[in-house]
Amino acid sequence: QAARLALGLHAKLRELGVPVWLDIRSDDKSERAMRAAVEAARFVVAIVSDGDGRTEGTAYFERDYCLKELRWARAAGKHIQPVVDVADKHRIGEFLRAAPADLRDLGQVDFVDLNVTDDEYFTVGAQKILRKAEEAARAAPWDAARRAHAPTPEPALGPLARRAHAATAGA
Repeated sequence: QAARLALGLHAKLRELGVPVWLDIRSDDKSERAMRAAVEAARFVVAIVSDGDGRTEGTAYFERDYCLKELRWARAAGKHIQPVVDVADKHRIGEFLRAAPADLRDLGQVDFVDLNVTDDEYFTVGAQKILRKAEEAARAAPWDAARRAHAPTPEPALGPLARRAHAATAGA
């Protein structure tokens, strides 16, 4: 489910003219490459899900690299835009309760829900992600000042980030 969203969002953002880096499409899948992509990104999209829904350790907030990417993004001052499949919209609270304490404040960000079965709805969702990233960029000076007085989180995201005008994605 998350991989399908990531691949669909990767394609849709490219269709909208946005260069995108997607970890599962990259030749270099090393931790170094993931961190570099997150740090070079303009924003990061976290595709939050319960994984396969059956196997422990597959949910987004249980995956080490997803958590690392989130913390790297946060440490680098990147906007993190959480997204969910439209079918999981009612489960956002459940997903956030599973997040580590230092990442639960992602619940203060308005999640974007995506519907891969309806291209028009999916396009609106992708455009909403881009708009929210632009809004976050405009608010960045205030956010940077606020973060300067907050405890620095440990360095670690999960999958779709936008570099200067590009994005990083993962599932």
